[in-house]
Amino acid sequence: EPRAVQFYEFQRDIETTRIGFCLTDDRRAGCSPDRLVGDDGGLESKCPSAKVHVGYLIDGVAGAHIAQVQGGMWVTGRAWWDVMSFNPSLPPSLVRVQRDAKFMAALDEALPAFTTKLGEMREKLTAMGCTPKPPKKEPTVARRKTTGGPPIKAEAVPEMKGASSVERFEGLVDYVATTSGMSMGDAGAAVGMWMLDKGYKMGRFDQDDVWRTVRESATIHDWAETVTA
Repeated sequence: EPRAVQFYEFQRDIETTRIGFCLTDDRRAGCSPDRLVGDDGGLESKCPSAKVHVGYLIDGVAGAHIAQVQGGMWVTGRAWWDVMSFNPSLPPSLVRVQRDAKFMAALDEALPAFTTKLGEMREKLTAMGCTPKPPKKEPTVARRKTTGGPPIKAEAVPEMKGASSVERFEGLVDYVATTSGMSMGDAGAAVGMWMLDKGYKMGRFDQDDVWRTVRESATIHDWAETVTA
């Protein structure tokens, strides 16, 4: 995503604003924009596989995400939203979506009714003694958090027993950042292109035999050459 946003800012010759979760005034609905653009716009950036991205190039990227985009405008009051699909190996798909008055009117009616019904159901279930389960404890893995912190001292890609596909992918990105000196964003982009070239699928990283092959291949890869390229 950082590389996609850099591309967008270069193409539009504009700086975007990173922001957290946005709430309506009554705090009953919200959205999480990838970026806000100026005073009137927003950005939703998708970074799919080459297969999915080609579909967006043919059919357009906005249609598949229209509810998300119009919802973002409904929450933030913005007039337009750019939707971009970015894959470093292919041309981008970039579409601007304008605020739709009919969609806004439908959300004005539907969302308050939904949140009211949701609140009533929650109160009823709470009165019956139903409480949410405590969150699952994440497995301990040897990696740096993507939000910051000191790098791990990795001699090789960690095995990360019991970790999910996403956690193992993050461990691979962390290894590349640690051994090459790249930022986490640049390391993520480099790993993504490397995986595309090798045909690795992140969804299979939870399979130990696949992960073993990925680790061995990544360890002998010249990531310094990737930085130079």
